[in-house]
Amino acid sequence: MARSEEKAMHLLNRWVDQQRKIETGQLFQRPHYNRPRYATDCTSLKDCVHWRQTLVRDISKNISDIQNASLGEQKIRELNDLINRLLRTKKHWEDQIRALGGPDYSAMRAGAGEAGEGAEIIGGNGYKYFGAAKDLPGVRELFEHQRAMRAAEDAERKKRRTRKELYQDIEPDYFGWRADDDEVQLLEESQRELELQLEAEEEYRRTHGISPHKRGRTASSGSASSATAAVAQPTPSSPSRRQATAAAYKSFVSVPTEGEIDKLILAKKKQLLVQQYVSDKDKEQQKETEDMLSTSKGGA
Repeated sequence: MARSEEKAMHLLNRWVDQQRKIETGQLFQRPHYNRPRYATDCTSLKDCVHWRQTLVRDISKNISDIQNASLGEQKIRELNDLINRLLRTKKHWEDQIRALGGPDYSAMRAGAGEAGEGAEIIGGNGYKYFGAAKDLPGVRELFEHQRAMRAAEDAERKKRRTRKELYQDIEPDYFGWRADDDEVQLLEESQRELELQLEAEEEYRRTHGISPHKRGRTASSGSASSATAAVAQPTPSSPSRRQATAAAYKSFVSVPTEGEIDKLILAKKKQLLVQQYVSDKDKEQQKETEDMLSTSKGGA
C-alpha cells in the first residue's frame, strides 16, 4: 500500500513538473513544431507566449554572435538584418498576445537579450544596429554625424535665453502700468467716450421717440451741444500743459537704477566723512569763504 502511494506521489510530481515546463515554454508538445507564418493565425494564448519566447531566445543568440567583429562585413550585415526581422516578428506576436487578453510586453522594460542593445539612426524607420554592425563602413559615419547634430542642438539649446533672463528686460509698459500717464491718450479717450454717449442717446431717442433723461432736457441738450463742439474742436495741448498733466497722472513710480543707488550711497558716505573729520570752526570758515566769494562775484 505504501509503495502505491509513493508511486502516485512520484507521478504527480512528474506531471506538475511537466505542466510547469509547458507553461514556461521549456517543453512544447504539439502536433507540429513549425511557427505559424502569421501571428493572427494562432488563437491560443499559450502558443503565442511560447512562440514569443522562442523568438526572444533566437534574438539573444544572434545578438551574442554579432558581437564578434571577425565574422566579416557580409556576415555581420546578414546577422543584423536577421535580428531586425526577428524583432518585427516578435512585435507581431506581442500584438496578438495583447489582443487575446495576455500581458502587454511592449510596455514592459526591454530585457538583456532584446532590443535594448540596438542603436537606431534618426530617419531609419526603426532599423537598429547591434554589436559590430555599428562599426561597419558607412554606418560609423552616420552615427558620428548624428552625434554631431545632437551636440549642435544641445549647444543651441544652452544659448537660448531662459525665462528669468527674458523677464529681466521687461519694463512697466509691458504690463500697461504707464497707460494712464499719456495725457494725449486720456484726452482721446474722453472725447471718444462723449461721442459714444451722444450716439447712444440719439439711438434711444430715435427708437423710443423721447430723450433718455426725463428731466433737464434743456441742460442735456446744452451739454450735448457743448460736448459736440468740444469733440469737433479739440483744444490743442501745449508742452507745459502736457508736462503738468503727466505730473498729475502717474500710475507708476520709476525705480532708481543700480548706478543711481551707488551714486547716492557714495555721496552719503562722503557727507559722513566730512562731518566726522571737519570741526565746527572749519565749517564756519568755509561758510565765510563761500559768502565772500559769492559777494565778490556779485559786486563784479
